[in-house]
Amino acid sequence: MAQSAYKKQILVSSDNSTWVEVEATSVSLNQGTEVLDATTFASAEGWRSRVMGIIDWSISIEAIFTPGNTALSTIKTANTSRTTLYVRYLPDGTNTYGSQGQVVIESFNMSGDVSGLETVSISMQGNGALGDVS
Repeated sequence: MAQSAYKKQILVSSDNSTWVEVEATSVSLNQGTEVLDATTFASAEGWRSRVMGIIDWSISIEAIFTPGNTALSTIKTANTSRTTLYVRYLPDGTNTYGSQGQVVIESFNMSGDVSGLETVSISMQGNGALGDVS
């Protein structure tokens, strides 16, 4: 039996008030915590001891390039001007569930065959906490 997919949305904003949708073909939200080794010679019976370290997050986007696309222009401008952006990751396409935060653009890469589609690969690194959509 087939299961229908959600219409995922990725929104970006340079001012955290006016949002534009990134027409992405693939998106991933990655969140992880660094695990630090806190083992000492006094640790119980030779077992390792670990503590949670810094939390990090990022978003990766694949999109088809379209001339004049406002969202891609906003992302590219943030990359070249070295400014931060705001991003919303909405897995079900609504503002009732999702995550948002401030990011810096790590990469904005374009590629494509001579007679094929031009694609854009974007890597956004979290700049602060990842929170719930407000």
